[in-house]
Formats: sequence, structure tokens, C-alpha cells
Amino acid sequence: MIRRITSREEIEKKRERNNKIIVIVLGLIMLLSSAGYFASDYASNKANSIDYNNVNFKQNDYGYWDFELNSQKYTTLYNPLDVANVSIEAEKALGEYAGKTLYFASPGSEDYSEGARAEILTNLGYFISKTNFACLNSDCIEDYPIKNCSSDSLVLFELSNKSSVKSKEKCIIIQYKEGEAELVADAFLYRILGLK
Repeated sequence: MIRRITSREEIEKKRERNNKIIVIVLGLIMLLSSAGYFASDYASNKANSIDYNNVNFKQNDYGYWDFELNSQKYTTLYNPLDVANVSIEAEKALGEYAGKTLYFASPGSEDYSEGARAEILTNLGYFISKTNFACLNSDCIEDYPIKNCSSDSLVLFELSNKSSVKSKEKCIIIQYKEGEAELVADAFLYRILGLK
């Protein structure tokens, strides 16, 4: 078999054409992989962001939900959709706590939830003057002041068979199932912020 003799010019043209094809293929690969990355990043950000009552909630790297309302930033463990099933029978507003001492109490030590208290303080700390623990009666074994619902702003934590937020005079009663204290505390926060 006789091999066709190709000129140097034909060899250069073939090499140039092959190089162009390689550059085009590599360019397409880079373009498509970048588009795929941005599409997956966009989808991921959309999955970690919700809009509720014209407020944008964005989940941060630690799993908490950050949002801004009236130029104030807030952070909660749960978003408003997560707390949708929490019964709320309290008509409190943020202004009722502004500049006042907020007391935390519980009928029994087993009812107290550090996480729920921290959730409330993280978000209301800007508005209240100070916080303290309180006893509900003289039988309390702690050395806290005795406070009551008729004269003091109290948040009461009660372990219960249902999760709900109730009010009684100046008290907020956070009843929660085991493991749901923070969930109910966030439902309370959304109510007083006017989001639920």
C-alpha cells in the first residue's frame, strides 16, 4: 500500500484544526461545569432560604435561620414553617417587653429549658432591660425573687404532652413536649414579632 505524501502545509492545517477542536471541547467542558456549579449553588441557596410574610429567612452555616425585621437582625433555630403546628393562644407584642425586666420560671426544675431561654434572650436582649430567674411561690428551693403573673413579665416553662404558647395576665406559658422547648420558644418569638 502506498502512502499518500502530504505537504508540510497540509500537516500544519490538520494540526491547527485538531488544536481548535481540542480548545473548543475544553472550553465547552469548562463552561458546562461552571454552569452546573452555579445551578447547584443556586438550588442549594434556594433550599436554604424561605420567604414568609415578606421576610426572607436564610439558613446559616450553623443551621440557624437569620432574618431581618424593622432593621433589626434575628436568629432562630426554627423557621416560621417549622413552628406552624404549635398552638398559640397569646396576644403579646414586642412593646410589652421593651425596657422591662423579663423573668424566667418553671413549676419544677425538670421543666426548665436552657436552650429555649437562650433562644428568647438572643432575640429579645436588645429590647428588655434585664433578665432574671424567679420563683412562683415561697416553696421554691432556689434563692430567686418571688414573682407572679399579675405584676411581673414572666416566661414560664412547663413540660407537657402538647406544645403550645399561652398567656395568663403578664405571663407567657411555654408548654412543650420533650425535646421541643426551642421550637415553642421560636413560635412565641414569631408571635411577638408579628410574624405568626
